[in-house]
Amino acid sequence: MTQQRSTRDGAAGAPPGSPVVDGPPTLTSVTIDWMTAVRIAADLAEHGGDGAYVVELLAGPLSGVDPATARPDHLLIRAALLYARAVDPSPDPAPVATSGASPGPVADDVAWARYAYRAARTLHSIDHSTAIEATETLALVLTSRDQHSEAYALRRDVIQLHLDRGDVDAHLVARITLAAHLHDMGRCGEAIRDATAAWQQWSTRHDPTDPVSEPTALQVASMLLACGRTDETVAVIDAADLNLGADTDAAGAVSGARDEFLTMLAASQIVHRVVCARRLDRTLIAAAAAGDDRGA
Repeated sequence: MTQQRSTRDGAAGAPPGSPVVDGPPTLTSVTIDWMTAVRIAADLAEHGGDGAYVVELLAGPLSGVDPATARPDHLLIRAALLYARAVDPSPDPAPVATSGASPGPVADDVAWARYAYRAARTLHSIDHSTAIEATETLALVLTSRDQHSEAYALRRDVIQLHLDRGDVDAHLVARITLAAHLHDMGRCGEAIRDATAAWQQWSTRHDPTDPVSEPTALQVASMLLACGRTDETVAVIDAADLNLGADTDAAGAVSGARDEFLTMLAASQIVHRVVCARRLDRTLIAAAAAGDDRGA
């Protein structure tokens, strides 16, 4: 799909000094402006749309703006966050280029995530929801680029910011997200300890069988299973199972989904074993696994 970028300035709904965007075209070739592009991209992201299309949709507007020098702007922050989260984290992705009178590459996802982080903290307090989202996004993007030290520090900030706001649920989810980060780095003992502690606290605040608990439970279970701690994995999955009453068809569907989940994560155990074997907290895992060396 081609994209057109105009050289005119000052479009309605565009950040000051940003180009008017004649594109990217929809399937019916209707041109759209900045505000419409961001709205469509937000709708796609919210409903699980194709990340590649979100990137393509925003590439035209963003190709005319330098994230290193752009002024803080609410709409540009939203575009930057959507773009940064949608970019394929494959190594060294090729820059997306626009076509038209003044083609140019779009700055990478890290640059746009850093812009959103700086700009959000300029326009808002650091514990504002947009500022926290920008912090989470920058951490996510840095993790995908293997910049773990800075990402770790940002995730720690997010944990504290949620606590400062009094949002205990978000605080616990952030703790489990940080644990997943540690797990990916091979710090499995620390990760599992922190994740299971947060899950236990979550379970005292919520019914673990409530659907709101399921994403948290699955994240904890995935870490346990990847390290070969099968019994603990099954315990978490069982504790979080949905209460479907007498609806046997639905119960069977959920059981099938659980089986598929466990099968998928069993395969991930092979992938994780490399980093797990190299950097694992052997004492903690060996004691918990009772001699099972699949996670060591």
